[in-house]
Amino acid sequence: MSRDRQWRAGIGPTFSEGTLHPGADLPEALLQLTSDRLPNGVLLGTADDGVIWGRLADGKVVTSAALTIPEPLHRQIGCQVGAKLRRSTLQSLRVFCEARELRVWRTPEGLRAVWVEESASDEGPKVACLDDEHPLLGSEGNPGRPPQLQLDGTVFSILRGRAGEVHAPPIPYPPTGTLVLRVRNYYHLHDPLFPQIPEHKTPTWQLRDTRWLSLDVSN
Repeated sequence: MSRDRQWRAGIGPTFSEGTLHPGADLPEALLQLTSDRLPNGVLLGTADDGVIWGRLADGKVVTSAALTIPEPLHRQIGCQVGAKLRRSTLQSLRVFCEARELRVWRTPEGLRAVWVEESASDEGPKVACLDDEHPLLGSEGNPGRPPQLQLDGTVFSILRGRAGEVHAPPIPYPPTGTLVLRVRNYYHLHDPLFPQIPEHKTPTWQLRDTRWLSLDVSN
């Protein structure tokens, strides 16, 4: 898609608690929680040992850490790309699609999960929305097409940053264009920047939240 930075009026996101089944491992707990609300959702998170990329696909959680790396690539990227999805090492995670997002993060009491979505009614805080695109590390400025590996029907593109960082988002690499993370920023009208100065009438907008929408291609 092309870059879209048009402002529009909208309703701010709502938040509701989710429950990760304590007796299941983390991939299974995520499936139980998201099965009917995040079809084909994308996973992006951080763990003690690296970045987690993945996708919900056909009742499975497929992550880049489970890819089988062919021998010619071992010298360049090692035997594993990304971190495994585990309760003991997860720091934060977002599972997202256009309609909603699940946020998971570590607290002193354990992992907490919260649903984030826009209200289907007109009730809720009025905001200004701005969709934006963030190029993925290693998707710009590198000649040639990166390696692509497939697992359970999901294609991962192996991207390398200029400093040597390697990660694998779950999206085929396009013949042209740039891989991007699409996000939606929500702004609330704030008090004037200098309310103590009567003649200063310029309002300010305060960023209140950012919801992740999708992986995409920007031309």
